[in-house]
Amino acid sequence: MIDITRLEKDIGVEQSFSLERKFDGLSDEDMDLNFVTPVKVKGKLIKTGDGILAKGDIDCTISVICYRCAEKFDYRVSIPFEEQYVQKGSNKPDDDVNEYDDEKLDLWPAIKSNIHLNLPMKFLCSDDCKGLCTQCGSNLNTATCQCQDEKLDNPMHILKKLLHDDKEV
Repeated sequence: MIDITRLEKDIGVEQSFSLERKFDGLSDEDMDLNFVTPVKVKGKLIKTGDGILAKGDIDCTISVICYRCAEKFDYRVSIPFEEQYVQKGSNKPDDDVNEYDDEKLDLWPAIKSNIHLNLPMKFLCSDDCKGLCTQCGSNLNTATCQCQDEKLDNPMHILKKLLHDDKEV
């Protein structure tokens, strides 16, 4: 919570802030986030005619699993954010506007939301991740498997194998 009593005076008044909070994890129906570092937020609050504008940068590191090779790795999150707040009880023009009470502003719900919304749909440990072997499951980034030698360039080789396995056609 940030004390905003000095922002209530005049339009254009600014107040810098720096926040840090340790989260064990955040969950929703799509993913679980495990934080390696505390979430750090730096920015400023600006009094506007309609309320308060919060602008800043969010920085943290989360532990995730690579979509291709299933290895755990640390992913750095460094994103800008901008949120509009209006005083509780005033007419909110739309759902994108947050509310605050007379003296305190809680940025954490918006910060958590910004983290979730700015994460990629699929995490990759590197752009050139080779993934897992489709036949034996070996991590192709760390090991080579004999399966690669047996693969044919023709994508229809699996159908040919089925014909040989099934005597009745």
